[in-house]
Amino acid sequence: MAATANQRSRFLHLRVIIDYLKTNGHRIAHHALSRTTTPLASRDDIKPIISLINGENADILTLDSSSRKTFIKVIAAEGLIAHFEGDNALNESLASLKSVNMDNLHFIFVTNGILTPSLLEFDYLNEFQFIKEVTFLETRFDSTAIHKIGNPTIYLRKAISQVRSIDRNFVEDTTDKCECGGNFMQGSYQICYWEKHLKLKYSICNICGIEKESAENAGTIMNFLQGLTTA
Repeated sequence: MAATANQRSRFLHLRVIIDYLKTNGHRIAHHALSRTTTPLASRDDIKPIISLINGENADILTLDSSSRKTFIKVIAAEGLIAHFEGDNALNESLASLKSVNMDNLHFIFVTNGILTPSLLEFDYLNEFQFIKEVTFLETRFDSTAIHKIGNPTIYLRKAISQVRSIDRNFVEDTTDKCECGGNFMQGSYQICYWEKHLKLKYSICNICGIEKESAENAGTIMNFLQGLTTA
């Protein structure tokens, strides 16, 4: 029973990510827990790479808004974890896609943990030259709770508000010290839907990964999402 419960939890988590991707211009070709294939999966250029969508190499395959093939790796740990430079899940997933032998690939790394500056500022395009763009998302939703929301518009607003696209540039704030002894880095993230983007500032410790941001950000996000509907 435990395995079934874990699999359902993972399925619900992937469903929220899939809904987020659809709202940001992605067409879903396949995902790791899919029981059926989509029409996209039967395309001659996609059929040979479907086997990579297995939960180890990647969890979701899409065509993004520019019709590039996009591989999405999703981490949904039970406890809060921090990802630092050299993260095994990220690097192993990227390395496994080298066999695709296609240009202009887009890779998205999604985690319910913390993305640290050391991980984000690494030069992935130089290390993995077959990848042309890497995007990093942090999620903060409860998969089971969010799927209990009966109103589709409220569900979508909740999902979008709790998926952050983290910008990869940081500035060290030498005057703001973390209790662990590290310095806080000033960064930014974006809330995105239907080609609309809201950029907000936040801080993260460069050693332990503790994050903090203005209390006003939550209200700003709510106002931004008032125009988001399922219609």
